[in-house]
Amino acid sequence: LDYSLLAGGGYGTRVGVNYSHLNYHYNLSGLGFNGYSDNWGLYVTQPWIRTSRARVDVRLNAGQQFLTDKYPDVFASNSSPRGRKQVNIGSAAITGSVADLPGGLTGFGLVGTTGNVGLRSEFSRDISGDANSGGQFARFNYQINHDQQVWGPFSFYAGVNGQLANNNLDASQKFLMGGPSAVR
Repeated sequence: LDYSLLAGGGYGTRVGVNYSHLNYHYNLSGLGFNGYSDNWGLYVTQPWIRTSRARVDVRLNAGQQFLTDKYPDVFASNSSPRGRKQVNIGSAAITGSVADLPGGLTGFGLVGTTGNVGLRSEFSRDISGDANSGGQFARFNYQINHDQQVWGPFSFYAGVNGQLANNNLDASQKFLMGGPSAVR
């Protein structure tokens, strides 16, 4: 869910709030893994450049993620095999697009994020401690892409996405490789 509204003043500034819930389940080697996450956030978006051929927005975000991973019993000796984490996040982003060639559109995005992963269960501390993925982190995500119409309904798409981080990230904060820009 996402809701935003104009913040007055006539400059196009929007303030918003969002919430999402995700359940997952998968079987790996016949073992059932499942869990869920609840995420909420607040944001402010300000249009920076608006022309007939280009747009650039600046966005500030703050939010929290509450993550629960339920592991199969074979991973627990005498405790509940449940990993609980709380992630507090703040970010600043610049995103935009430019219609630079006839029938073409180039998009870009730069996002700087800082946060803290709190390991809220003994099981999480045991699992994440080995990977050194708890505590404070900073990351920088970047992307650029171009979609060019070639002929009729056919188009050519190329893009580059990446992530830089100051230390080993928790799995919930890592770069995703899905969608049209997936590594294949």
